[in-house]
Amino acid sequence: MIRKILLIPIIASIVFIFGCKGSSDSCCTITPPATGTVSDAPILTSPGSRIAINNDLSFTYAFDKKPALGTAILKIQVFDKSGKQVSDLAITGDSGMPSMKGHHDSGDVAFQKNRKGDYLMPVQIVMPGDWAVRVKIAKDGAHIYTGLIRFDV
Repeated sequence: MIRKILLIPIIASIVFIFGCKGSSDSCCTITPPATGTVSDAPILTSPGSRIAINNDLSFTYAFDKKPALGTAILKIQVFDKSGKQVSDLAITGDSGMPSMKGHHDSGDVAFQKNRKGDYLMPVQIVMPGDWAVRVKIAKDGAHIYTGLIRFDV
């Protein structure tokens, strides 16, 4: 019985090493999915300044404090073209570390509205490094905007 248990890792290693055929190592590498990459959304670099969503809407974003280990709250305020705050949108965010794709990703998290109509999302920062939050905004069920907030801890 013990010999069988010891043979399993050896056989698995042999299959892995000799399982790749040809000169390419493509079967042994992991390729991230094409969707959800950093390049498919504009990178937002100006917290507090108005960012256009479309001809009718704009938003600002800010963290409640400088992002550090622990929880940081990302706040988004949306405005119509007259400057009136808007709170009838669905906003989701996906936070994670671009350099460690998939290891600390939150998945889509819905922003919650407070009494003032601000959209709030907690971002769990579990280690130092580069971080990003992909913000997705929808109106009446239709996607209208995606942007990427990048920061370092």
